[in-house]
Amino acid sequence: MNKNYIYMAITGILIIIFIVMYVGFGKENKFEDAEFEKRVEEYSQRLKEEKARAEEEKARADEILAETPGIACWGDGFTYGTYGDGTSYPNKLGELLEEEGYPYEVSNMGVYGEDSRTVLGRCGALPFVVKSDFTIDGNGELIKIDIVSADGNEVNPCIQDYNPGFNPCVVEGVKCTIYGETTSENIYKANAYYLSRGDNSTESVEVKAGTQIITSGSRDYKKHINILQIGDGGGYSTDTELIEQTERFVNSLDGSQKYIIIGRLTGDDADNEAYDKAMEAKYGNHYINARKIMCGYEVENVVYSEVDKAEAEKGSIPECLAKNGYLNEAGYNELGKIVFSRLEELELLNK
Repeated sequence: MNKNYIYMAITGILIIIFIVMYVGFGKENKFEDAEFEKRVEEYSQRLKEEKARAEEEKARADEILAETPGIACWGDGFTYGTYGDGTSYPNKLGELLEEEGYPYEVSNMGVYGEDSRTVLGRCGALPFVVKSDFTIDGNGELIKIDIVSADGNEVNPCIQDYNPGFNPCVVEGVKCTIYGETTSENIYKANAYYLSRGDNSTESVEVKAGTQIITSGSRDYKKHINILQIGDGGGYSTDTELIEQTERFVNSLDGSQKYIIIGRLTGDDADNEAYDKAMEAKYGNHYINARKIMCGYEVENVVYSEVDKAEAEKGSIPECLAKNGYLNEAGYNELGKIVFSRLEELELLNK
């Protein structure tokens, strides 16, 4: 009897332990299930919030870009980034915009070797025109043409493999592509120009001397923030003429105040004093005397020799920021920072 009682007691205890463990584990599993479901719900809510935020940011960016589609940087080799080892001020400007959350893309419209008239022709401020009568026929062959600026002076577009803001162009209502040909004697001047018709029509079109070549740059960037850098590659005879050319650029923007003019980057204070003073009076903070600004301090992580310091004192960009008459990587990066700061100062940027 005692043994049976003991066995029964042990069996009862085991049953109670099993029940307690079952109930306990069941509660724990229910707790874990509830916690898991809670976390899934929280994660789903975060995803919804992030999606809503992304959609809101995209809608805001689309709204901004509808008003100002981007930033177009017009100029010569200083804009292109000659001797910058892959760096240009538009490139640095784009990096800074992205870092600060601005939605704009930057278009580098700089071409090495172009003078002021040629740069202004690409953007339509001082249009290119055909010099002599010719016929656009429908046989598909290249047509030799002559090009000058609207004021009758020599211009040399399309002398590089890249020609941003030029093609496709329109001549007398016909979509075209124009090619420039140079010689080994002078790779910065066009020896001849050829026009290729871009539509499928076989109808002949007569083109008279003086007909404007409507470049892509004269059509596609009017709503952009436009930045102009000219004056270091020729194309004018006097400072007054350069200022008049700049005024053509500003007038071509149809009253838009979304622009910046970068002053000459070559020479020193003595060379540029009258020009800088006139430009500052005419354009205020829309004019950047970047040469003077870059000479006003020592750029971080750049070693200045005594010669560099003496050059900067005169207002000439020192050799530690320059290379072969242009800027080096450090110089272009600094110019990009200066332009970015002025864009913010003028409140031309939105995000």
